[in-house]
Amino acid sequence: VLTGGKAFYLPQRMRAVVRATATGTTVATLTPPSPYDTFSGVAGAGDGRTFVLTAQKLVVRRQDGGVSQQGTPEKFFLLRIGAAGRIRLTALPIPAEPAAVGVGGMALSPDGRLLAATVDGGSPRSPSRLQVFTVATGSKREWTWRGGYITNNAGANGQVLSWAADGRTLAFQLWRGRSIYVGLFDTAAPDAGPQSSKLPVEFRGQAVDEARGPMILNGFSAIITPDGTKIVCATTSGSSQRATKLGFTEFSASTGHIVRILDTRRYTTNRVQNEDVLWTNASGSRLIVIANVPAAKAGRYRLQIGVVTRDSFTPLPGPLLPSELFHYPSW
Repeated sequence: VLTGGKAFYLPQRMRAVVRATATGTTVATLTPPSPYDTFSGVAGAGDGRTFVLTAQKLVVRRQDGGVSQQGTPEKFFLLRIGAAGRIRLTALPIPAEPAAVGVGGMALSPDGRLLAATVDGGSPRSPSRLQVFTVATGSKREWTWRGGYITNNAGANGQVLSWAADGRTLAFQLWRGRSIYVGLFDTAAPDAGPQSSKLPVEFRGQAVDEARGPMILNGFSAIITPDGTKIVCATTSGSSQRATKLGFTEFSASTGHIVRILDTRRYTTNRVQNEDVLWTNASGSRLIVIANVPAAKAGRYRLQIGVVTRDSFTPLPGPLLPSELFHYPSW
């Protein structure tokens, strides 16, 4: 997880902290190698030992009584955790992404061999680009998407991209007008581009029609299960503004139909925060999520990371700072 100070909304230097999932114990704390001084993103292969981080220089602009973080080139680093807990951080042979573009998301394939990233063109009219790098050599394939943006519009939050275990199927989020789509792109198909992708899941006006009312994407992640059969995301639904049903919905990756909803909960208030999916096992029967947990005071809620199965939520131990919810943990 990337962690900084207590306030997530202020520009700050972010460290990378490795924690044991079962206990929350800190295994290691890392800072970026010079000349970089802050980490900006993290993606995991899902094996608990292989990660890619992006690092950059923190440049803060002060104007009109406020502060903002300015874009600088982002460099990719590989983090490996050995069997004995030995930590190794090495620069990847991938050129730094220029300051003029923004890295909207990245995903490491389950075997750690390929890194996918989505970048914009540096202006609102520039099309999104999908990039796939070979981690060992830095070689790159790139495709341009025209007619929408491959993003979730959430900065460092959420997973815009995710891989199936076959190492060729890449799921991505596409914003087109007021709708959000989840597409599947075969990166190994000859002469194919993202425009040839299937778009099985559509949130019209950010919602999917349901018999009991609209189902709305309630987070920033929509990820494919490693077996390639489902798209998993947090959703909210309900026909009344005072009856909100939350859960983690799995759609068929081939038809877009709802397969099942895990950990369904109903709140008699609309004062709930966005939830999200951080990790899924091969079939989607077990998830690691960010979920609303009712606090002691009625009507107020807090977010907590935990494990979800069909009807249960088990919180994970360990501290959780506001800055860590802004830069989601990665497994």
